[in-house]
Amino acid sequence: MVSVPVLQIEAFKPTLAALGPNDCPLVPSLENFAAGGPPETHSFAREQFHIDENGQGRTVTKEGQSRRQIYALKSGVAIKTDLALMRNDAAGLPAAGFTIANVKRDPSDDLVAGIARDGSERRVRVRASNGNTISVLEVAVAPFVPSLAPPGPNDCPRPTTRPCRRHAPGRWWPGSPSIRWCARA
Repeated sequence: MVSVPVLQIEAFKPTLAALGPNDCPLVPSLENFAAGGPPETHSFAREQFHIDENGQGRTVTKEGQSRRQIYALKSGVAIKTDLALMRNDAAGLPAAGFTIANVKRDPSDDLVAGIARDGSERRVRVRASNGNTISVLEVAVAPFVPSLAPPGPNDCPRPTTRPCRRHAPGRWWPGSPSIRWCARA
């Protein structure tokens, strides 16, 4: 008896699923993967992305609101390869309107994509690990907006005196070892 393994060759078909409540809204998720909890969000963060530009690879830094979600393979499902996971995202992100920014990567390496929609820019990095975990980082590019409020009635008042230090007998100056409080000029 002779046993011959048979390999059926067919075109790759992405297996994307509908978005769940913890999913990144712009990035489709894969079937058989689920978010382990709410995403890690930051109102302002700086992230680096490796992109291809004019045939050369370079790293760009983007700042803005960030959101990181980690997806795990559902129990009872066979582990995938990183190549299969990344091919799914490489097919699904352009279908969602993204432009792949690191086209010269190895097919199983991190995927970086960008999209400009409604006057805002977003960058996404997708990373697969061990065939059972996918990490999605999304940055909504925006300038920093300070969030300091003016002092209110219950805040500490501005001091009305300042420390002065004695420089010589009868004279005071900042930086000498003995302190005396002077009226603000």
